[in-house]
Amino acid sequence: MSIINTNNERNALSRGVCIMVLVIFGAFFCLITSEVFHGSCWAGSSNPLSAFESSAFGLSDESMDENHSRELSIFQALEMGLSNNFDIAIEGLNSSVARENIIKLSSERGPKFNMELSTNYLDKLQNSIDFASSSGIRNWEEKNWGVNSGVEFRTIQGTRYSLDYTVISRNNSLNRQAPSLNALFNPEVETFMGLNVVQPLMKNSGKAVNLAAERIARIEVGLSDFRRRILVNNKALEIISACYDLSFANQNVSLREQALEVAQRFLKLSKRRQELGKGDSADVDQAGIQISEAREKLLLARDYQRRRNTALLHEIMGSVTPETRLPDFRIPELDCPELPSGTAEIHIGEALKNRPDYLMTLDQARVESIRRSYAGKQRLPELNISMSYGFHGIGNSHSRSFDVLNDWDEPEWSAALSYQTPLDGFRGERSEMAIRDIRKQQALLNSDRMASRIAIEIHDALERIRLLSERYKVTLQSRELSQKAMDVEEKRYLNGRTSSFAVLELQDKVFNARTRELSARLDLARALEEFRAARGVLLRDRGFLLKGEVMDAVDETEAGDFRQIRSDSQGDASESSDRLNEIRKRLEEFRSRS
Repeated sequence: MSIINTNNERNALSRGVCIMVLVIFGAFFCLITSEVFHGSCWAGSSNPLSAFESSAFGLSDESMDENHSRELSIFQALEMGLSNNFDIAIEGLNSSVARENIIKLSSERGPKFNMELSTNYLDKLQNSIDFASSSGIRNWEEKNWGVNSGVEFRTIQGTRYSLDYTVISRNNSLNRQAPSLNALFNPEVETFMGLNVVQPLMKNSGKAVNLAAERIARIEVGLSDFRRRILVNNKALEIISACYDLSFANQNVSLREQALEVAQRFLKLSKRRQELGKGDSADVDQAGIQISEAREKLLLARDYQRRRNTALLHEIMGSVTPETRLPDFRIPELDCPELPSGTAEIHIGEALKNRPDYLMTLDQARVESIRRSYAGKQRLPELNISMSYGFHGIGNSHSRSFDVLNDWDEPEWSAALSYQTPLDGFRGERSEMAIRDIRKQQALLNSDRMASRIAIEIHDALERIRLLSERYKVTLQSRELSQKAMDVEEKRYLNGRTSSFAVLELQDKVFNARTRELSARLDLARALEEFRAARGVLLRDRGFLLKGEVMDAVDETEAGDFRQIRSDSQGDASESSDRLNEIRKRLEEFRSRS
């Protein structure tokens, strides 16, 4: 009899182990399937601004001459500066964190394997005393153990369901008194296998609640990319401005070197005229003074060039070691820039299509819309329905109990309805709802403010370009007139009809006019770059393509209006005026509904 019981216990143990292994394997398979699914969805998602597509790469020391001078184009400066900037790299990591957060939130709905082992011992001292004194039937001792395992799943509607397998063994003194009670089992082993389902009906039901955090996380990826694009655009504008400053400094040094050469030639001419008796020592002294002033201005120009070169190094250089050779950059002479064409409305429409700061306000409004929908669901009472269906078995061993369960002859089902509501009338939930309404209104106003700011920037940039263009034309005329006046005065000086002082004064005016012309041209070019930045096309016009697209939220039933507004803001620029009016109208309609 003991051998049979031992074999039964071994069979029961082996069956229990097999069931546990199958449950664990099923949970592991579901987990792997979930990871593969998420990997296929997100592994291929490109990171906006993660890299810049271009045809040029870092500069090598081979392009540096013996004076540590190196020619650097604006394109190369942008590439070096954007790739070496720490703030851009840090913001890129924030984008990666946002993407990982999506996987973390979506994995919360993934399958989970649960196992609980329990045991308890109960000693009823009074019952044991009564049993010893009266020999009556008493339950004075209980030794129980149990195993509860299963795989739990969650859906986007809030449904929780699990496949459970439970084993409970009860060994007590009452069952051990089998001869007097005709007890059926000693010990009593009960098994259960079934499906449990819990479905929220009001408060925590629906996608608006269960997908809110994940939707916001998906939008946060786009917001992080927008923030990085803002950093990139601002940094690119700073680099271009530093390049223009250095270009002005380089060309100004060349002008001052030419001025020194002209002053030296004039000194030789004055000495020659003195030898021929056509001039006096005052002309020679005046020419010497002009040379001293030209040298002083040249030294000042070289010092300004040094400071501008250092400023550019700060913008584009990354980590610098003691062995790093810091070059003196030479920016090629810039061509005369082309003036923009088209009306302000066209450029404003293009800016609303490309400006990341404006697009970011739309996404922030979408986030507040999702949070508002979530808060609306929290004002409902909590009403859940629970259902369970399965089969159970009972016997004096696990194998016997499992055999009864395996016959599927003893079904078991249950249903329950639970209700819970706060007694304060949802005061906290109503306050949260009011807060979300206000936040949503703030987001809409912020979007309007940004659109107005962009319109003002476009109008201001166009007016500045117009004024600087007129200034550039005036400096051209001033330089030409100064050059003609100097040529005439030099001829008069050679004929002895004027003094050297007049010639030197006109020479100084000519080089000052050329400096003003150079400054006006570079200021106009800088204004055009700022205009490109205001339109959001600075990098594109400079030959850089941003890889990838901003990831959009999936299944955004609560953000359809904002998605429509964004699509409206990305139409043909030729229809920008009507489109802007339509965008404003939609924003007003959305505000009135909210």
